[in-house]
Amino acid sequence: ACWTTAGSLRQASRAGCWGVKAQFYTADTIASPTAKPYWTGGQGTQRDNYRRQLQPDEWAVVREACDRHGVHFLASVFDRQALALSESLGCENIKIASWEITNRPLLEAVAQTGRTVLLSCGASYEWEIRRALHWLEPCPTLPMACSLEYPTPPVRAMASVTVIATAAPRLQFRKCTTCRVSCLRSLSI
Repeated sequence: ACWTTAGSLRQASRAGCWGVKAQFYTADTIASPTAKPYWTGGQGTQRDNYRRQLQPDEWAVVREACDRHGVHFLASVFDRQALALSESLGCENIKIASWEITNRPLLEAVAQTGRTVLLSCGASYEWEIRRALHWLEPCPTLPMACSLEYPTPPVRAMASVTVIATAAPRLQFRKCTTCRVSCLRSLSI
């Protein structure tokens, strides 16, 4: 699939795409051996599907194509091996999935990199967000109001933003009139 990367990134760049986010994980640790896919059309087990991921040398091709086309490359990391891969590929930013917000060893390992973190808060409680922000110090961190429900009713979306605003008062909120959604901008990034 890497042979299509350059063409896809060229088109994405021309369309104004800022970045590409990969997901780095270890199939044997992200899913149990018998877990059925929760997504539509999934066959076999989750672990079988996760094993179909790109290999590090293939991700390097994607990274190089991003660089050539001026598209930012970042990754969600789900374990220390994934974090090591993101470092080897020179990812400037790391995204943390909402279900990893309580994974202290991973967050503390990410903090040691000093890189900017995009922190999905999903179904997190305020105290979990505060704790995660503490574990991620001194990294500049942007908590993101993410939903586990699609489409998200506006009342639930605003509830996530309210929780983040309470947990991370140093954030500035602004209304994005061009896209009609509430946006966050971290003062530390």
